[in-house]
Amino acid sequence: MPADKRHASAAVRQFAFRAKSLLVELAEISLEMAQLVIADDEAGDPRLPSWFLVEAARDLPRLVAARA
Repeated sequence: MPADKRHASAAVRQFAFRAKSLLVELAEISLEMAQLVIADDEAGDPRLPSWFLVEAARDLPRLVAARA
């Protein structure tokens, strides 16, 4: 994913939406694994762009409620 959301194509935005849904599913199976997916790497560098993490934090409650 691009570092800046403004450079994300429609396909990348759709991919990001699907990735957030899959994070919810993963968290239902293993919260620890879901945390590892979004955690920074060993050097402290982010693995995912900040815009995706902000969107995920904002959208996860709605995605969880939709699955309930």
